[in-house]
Amino acid sequence: MSGKHAGFTYGFTARDGTTFTLCENMLRTGHRGRGISQVMHDELMSHRSEDRAQLLVRRSRPFST
Repeated sequence: MSGKHAGFTYGFTARDGTTFTLCENMLRTGHRGRGISQVMHDELMSHRSEDRAQLLVRRSRPFST
């Protein structure tokens, strides 16, 4: 998988500035099981200054690649 991104994670801050919402933490299948998703999550969340955080969760997995 050389030269390709392993995945991505992102979120947004509410208009009032008090809550950060983590929307996606996606990882390509070939990179799973090595703790990369946890590192991406922790890196994103370690830079937040909001009072609260929330995680959006989709119960079904629409993608399997």
